[in-house]
Amino acid sequence: MKETFRAKYISHDVSGLITLHEVVQRPGENVSDFIGRLKRAACPLYGENNLEDIKKKNLGGKELPSELLKYAPEIVATVKDRMYSLLYHHFMKGLNANIRDHLSNKHPKDFNEALMKLNTV
Repeated sequence: MKETFRAKYISHDVSGLITLHEVVQRPGENVSDFIGRLKRAACPLYGENNLEDIKKKNLGGKELPSELLKYAPEIVATVKDRMYSLLYHHFMKGLNANIRDHLSNKHPKDFNEALMKLNTV
C-alpha cells in the first residue's frame, strides 16, 4: 500500500535539479527569501509534501482510501527529510559568503540545525 501511495502522489521530476544549483542568495536578499526560492526550486523533485494537500487528493472523485491515508504522515516526513538533506548542501553553497562562513564555524549537521543556528548569528 505504501508504494502505491508513493507512486501515485509523490512525483519526481529531475528538471528541478537544473535550476536548483543556480539558486544563490542575491545581494541584499534576506535569508528567509533565499530559503523560499530554494524550496520552490526543489519542489519539482519531491512533489507535494504537505499533509493537507495529500489529504485533499482524490481518486476519480472519491476520497482517498483510509488504508492509503494512514501512511500519509510517514511519507510526508520522509519526503521532507530527503528534501532537507538535499537542500542543506545547496543552502550552504548559495548563502552569502559572510553568513556562510559564520554559520560554518558553528558546524551545523543538517538543514534544520543550520536554520536554528542561523537564528543565533
